[in-house]
Amino acid sequence: MSEERIVCVYSDNTDSTEQHFHNTHELIYVKEGRIRIRIGKETYEAGARSLIFISRLEEHSVTVLDTPYRRWWMRITAEQLATAVDEPRLRAVFDRRPDDFCHVFDVSDTAVEIEHILQYIAAEDTAPRSFKRHRIAALLQLLLIACYRIKREQFPLPAHRVSETVLQIQSYLDAHFSEEILLETLARDFFLSPSYLSHAFRDWTGYSPKQYLVLCRLSFARELLLTTEQSVAQIAAQCGFGDVNNFIRTFRKQVGCTPAVYRRNAEQQLYES
Repeated sequence: MSEERIVCVYSDNTDSTEQHFHNTHELIYVKEGRIRIRIGKETYEAGARSLIFISRLEEHSVTVLDTPYRRWWMRITAEQLATAVDEPRLRAVFDRRPDDFCHVFDVSDTAVEIEHILQYIAAEDTAPRSFKRHRIAALLQLLLIACYRIKREQFPLPAHRVSETVLQIQSYLDAHFSEEILLETLARDFFLSPSYLSHAFRDWTGYSPKQYLVLCRLSFARELLLTTEQSVAQIAAQCGFGDVNNFIRTFRKQVGCTPAVYRRNAEQQLYES
C-alpha cells in the first residue's frame, strides 16, 4: 500500500497535467517558470521559488503558464511522513486542511537552502548509500523547519495544543482504513467520547473521522483502479466498502463519475498521450 522510499525527482518537462491524484502527499518546488495549479476547489498561480504542499487526499491539475518550467517534486506516503517527522507542527502542512489553508508558500527568503536540501534528497534517492532512509528523513525535517521559520503563519496550527490521542487516531485511520471502523468503537478504544473525538479530529484535520475514513478509502481505490486490473467489486472489498453499490455511489459523489468511467478515462488519456 505504500512505497518503500520517499521519491524526489528533478524535472523540466513542460507538459500540463489534467486533474489527477496520487495516494501520497506531494511537495512541488518551482525553481523556474510559472504555473496555475488547482488543488481541490482552490486555484493558485505559483512562480519561481514557490513551494506547494498537496495532501494525499487532494486531486490537482497543473497548467504551465511560462517556460522553461523546472521543478523538484517529492512524494511521501502518510506512513513515511509519520515515521520521518515526529513533530505534528511540521506535519501540519500535509495533515491539516482548515478552510483558510493556503497550499502555496513563497520561500524566496530561503530558496537557496531549500534547493540545496532537495538536491541532497534527490542524490540520496538515486544512490545506494548506508542509512539512506535516515538521512532523507533528516533532510525532510530540515526542509519543513526552514519553511516553518519563515512562514509560520501559513502552518495550519490549532489555537490549542493537539491531543496526542487525536494524532494516534489519524495514524490509525491511515493504516487501518480498509477495516470496518465505527466511530463509537474508535472512541471507546481510545478512551474518548464520540462527540469529543468528532470535534477534536475535525479541529485538527479539517474533516470528521467519517469523512477522513471515506477519503482514505477512495484514495486507495483510485490507485487500484489505475494500477491493477481488479474488478470494481474486488476493489470495493479491498478498500473497506462492504457493499459494491455503496462504493459506486460514494465514488460518484466524491469524484464525479463511477469507478468504471474513472478507469476508462484514465486509460484513454494514457493512450492519447
